[in-house]
Amino acid sequence: MKKLAFLAALGFILTSNVFAQRTDRDYNRNTAYMHERNSRPYRASPEEIAHRKSEELDRRFRLSGSQQRKVEALALRTEREKQDLERRDRMRGIPEYKYRKEMQRIQNDWEKGLRSILTRKQYDSYRDRWN
Repeated sequence: MKKLAFLAALGFILTSNVFAQRTDRDYNRNTAYMHERNSRPYRASPEEIAHRKSEELDRRFRLSGSQQRKVEALALRTEREKQDLERRDRMRGIPEYKYRKEMQRIQNDWEKGLRSILTRKQYDSYRDRWN
């Protein structure tokens, strides 16, 4: 009887851990924080994301002042385009292939703009690091 009770308790514990795991679908890097006021996921604004990107690139590649301003402006434009695309997708339900094509275009514009801002050595270092 003790063995049966022990096995039942062990089975309950093991199955409860299986159901308590978070799936990858529930987790998104940009919405990982919970907003204090209403416990909804907090998504950083395009300005915050652009500022973080420019700081990261400045820290990694020692950008000049003008380079940092240009990178932040480019990152802000890129993040606003991404946010606009996501908003249009939620409202209209853009087909997956069109969404991917548009996101790829935004990413290519980011790369092209970054190539024009950074020096050749900085850009080669960036490509080695992130690609």
